[in-house]
Amino acid sequence: MDSDQYQPPLISYPPGVDPSQALSLQFISLAGGEARAILKIGEQFRGWPGMAHGGIIGALLTEAMVRAAENLRPGRAALLTFELDFLKPVLLEWELAARGRVLGTEGGMVRAEAELYRQDGSALLAKASGTLAY
Repeated sequence: MDSDQYQPPLISYPPGVDPSQALSLQFISLAGGEARAILKIGEQFRGWPGMAHGGIIGALLTEAMVRAAENLRPGRAALLTFELDFLKPVLLEWELAARGRVLGTEGGMVRAEAELYRQDGSALLAKASGTLAY
């Protein structure tokens, strides 16, 4: 198969494996319902040659929002709604920064957003928003 042709990525998580562990993510919790991580997406999460698969970007931004919500209020937060905007392709060679933050809470519900940047700050690559529940 020609290397320029699309090859489906091999993305799967065994039962009980947290996606953040599969990505080797370490989120830093910040005061006020915010979480950040520095990462590089590996070849196993490739979509088109040299680019990250959109599904892994969605999983990453979901995890950033969950970690931010859990930082604000300890407990297990679960995603209820999710909206994702892909702004630019995410190249596997780039060092990345993910940031999640809580926008507001009401009862057991949380509104949050997350963004994925190039670590050097030169580009916003994707952004997401969602509602979570405790």
